[in-house]
Amino acid sequence: MISNVNGVMCATGFTPHTSIDWLPSEVHVAMERSLHSHRLPLLLQRYSILNDNEPNIAFIGFYEGPFWGVMEMQARLIHARWSQTGEESDHVDPSATAKESQEELLKMRDLRDAMSQHLDDVPQFWMNDYVGLMEACARELGIQRDDDGWGERQGPCTAVRYTPAGTDRQESDIIIRGLRHVVDDSVAKGKFVAAAVFRAMQGAWILRRKLDSRFTGCPSGTFKGTVNFHPRLSTDPDFASEYLYIEEDTLKRDTGLILQANRRYVYRYNEKSDRISAWLVKEDSRTVDYFFNEMEFQMLSAEAKSMGKGWLAQGSHLCEKDMYESSYEFRFAGSNLQSFGITYHVQGPKKDYTSEAW
Repeated sequence: MISNVNGVMCATGFTPHTSIDWLPSEVHVAMERSLHSHRLPLLLQRYSILNDNEPNIAFIGFYEGPFWGVMEMQARLIHARWSQTGEESDHVDPSATAKESQEELLKMRDLRDAMSQHLDDVPQFWMNDYVGLMEACARELGIQRDDDGWGERQGPCTAVRYTPAGTDRQESDIIIRGLRHVVDDSVAKGKFVAAAVFRAMQGAWILRRKLDSRFTGCPSGTFKGTVNFHPRLSTDPDFASEYLYIEEDTLKRDTGLILQANRRYVYRYNEKSDRISAWLVKEDSRTVDYFFNEMEFQMLSAEAKSMGKGWLAQGSHLCEKDMYESSYEFRFAGSNLQSFGITYHVQGPKKDYTSEAW
């Protein structure tokens, strides 16, 4: 039970100046409010938490930079200061702390002056060292970072790894185990590759396809055209995202005959299974009809990397009496998908061909 609380202010989205208009004028003066500084309307010390001239007022998240973990640490520092708990209250010399606070206040004044002059050395976010802020706050609070399952400089920087000693760790341990599984699966099993591929597919592409038929009733030829992956709201709640695939191309048969061709699919991404699937559409060219194929991604081997290969995936599907064996390759440059290939080997009573598209 928390008693003697005068009020709780919840700010989930605000502009700095109007959000502090309610404070008394003497507080504005004490905290050196400036109506001309949008980025630093108040001068706050200790990780932008408080001003020693008004020790009974504290701020969480009132700064520029990455926030969730830092805000958690700010709240813990406020608790430690006001309840006089934590390592800092036992080992810090008050006179030294006062001197450091004054020096910090001078630095904040200099920073605000630099902002007003639009100097080049002013950072975009002046509290941008997320990891450094988390570590500094943890040291002051006497919190040991949880490195269980990671090396000293491995794993994500998150507030759950900075759980104070003596607290119930049941929930934090569950979250940390989950994080370890996500990181391990990303490194060893290619987790999120499908999500990255699906996101990067969006937009317009140039298509080149070669059809090599070994069945007399299905002639060989080449396709040249365009493909568009149009994003739309998912038409099935089991899928997080969806594209309407529209292909328009020209087929030049080996006999020299030229035909116009087009086809449509729906591509879907299932976040739970981390899979991409393709679906056939009905005659209206928009509504999903039935399942066609699914991609199962593989880890990229060292040999494949040395050969310049991209991320590989495979799939198979029996469509009535025709077996479709599919293989995919996605070539990235950083997060940019530069090109990708789809190859189908199709065999059936009246089909025997290979289609390779890039």
